[in-house]
Amino acid sequence: MQLSTQRGTVSSQETTRATSTYLMWQKNRFSLVNRIGQACTALAFGLRRKTEFLAALADYTLRCYDTDSKELIAQMNGHEAAVHTISLHASGRYAISSSSDTAQLWDLDTFQRRRKLNIKQSVGIVKVFFVPLSNTILTCFKDDSIFGWESDTLQCKFQLPVPQGRNPQYKAFACPRDGRLLVAGGKSNFLHLWALDSRRLLRIVQMPPKVRVVRQLEFLPDNFDGGSSQTLGVLSQDGIMRFINIHSCKLLFDIGSHDNRISHALVGADGRHVVCIMEDGSIHVYSVQALTSELNKPPPPLLKVVSSDKDREKSLVSRVSDGPSISRPRTAAGGKSVRPYSRMATRVPRKDRRQQPPDRTDTMGSG
Repeated sequence: MQLSTQRGTVSSQETTRATSTYLMWQKNRFSLVNRIGQACTALAFGLRRKTEFLAALADYTLRCYDTDSKELIAQMNGHEAAVHTISLHASGRYAISSSSDTAQLWDLDTFQRRRKLNIKQSVGIVKVFFVPLSNTILTCFKDDSIFGWESDTLQCKFQLPVPQGRNPQYKAFACPRDGRLLVAGGKSNFLHLWALDSRRLLRIVQMPPKVRVVRQLEFLPDNFDGGSSQTLGVLSQDGIMRFINIHSCKLLFDIGSHDNRISHALVGADGRHVVCIMEDGSIHVYSVQALTSELNKPPPPLLKVVSSDKDREKSLVSRVSDGPSISRPRTAAGGKSVRPYSRMATRVPRKDRRQQPPDRTDTMGSG
């Protein structure tokens, strides 16, 4: 099953029945969009026309459907392998579809291909996506190299430095809404955090020992953070999604269980809900407000009452307790204990690794 979200709605593609369903959880109802007749490999909302969405199918085609008319709007051909990711530009006009051997840039006003990036089979693509609020395209390859491209000219702008040592084998990537950071994780419990404006590695965050593989990363936006999200959701191999603060490296709360693991998760466009596909095929919708109720308690009042000298003397007197006081751990929604983060690695010195990627691309020409 594939999921894509926009405000108040979810579009789901059920592989076994080959149907596309439009879910409206605020109204507690759903509607069938189309019987496609084949499996879906990727979905994306966020087009300029809000009732339209993109679906990549098992026959390697990319299709656009309308949720109101329930009609096929356009079909785009060109891939020779299954499309595993679709990324949309902030304007909603352009989309990038990527498979294991190629990435293609589409104009969604005309549904014509503008550019095509062919990759050598020895390297392969992990993910290609737009950086939010910018014209930068990030390409992440199987050799753990990450390059930034100008979307208008498709000229290489930079390459991000990767820590030396064991290959991280990146599988998951995420950027906050302001597009200033990039977080990547792979076959280890380490997360790498870069500043995209300075092109340097800010820190390496180590997740708890239970995390052995990072399968998905999702930033949790806040209405008052200006797009610079601090809360990151980390879905690991055990099917539990842990939400951490990337600056304080504190574990805030988690969702999922070992009895019914999370297969895939998406954060709603308004940041109010987290939608998860569970291991048993069900869809769970979590309220972010309920999950963070204990974390977002208001600060104590600023009002101070003037007391007399006699009251002040009484307040200085402390009673001797029978034993050492034990502070209770904070709890998140559902009564779960909030566990501290394990540790944070030191900063890595800045290294200038700007270079062209001649060995990773065959062609970067026009469509």
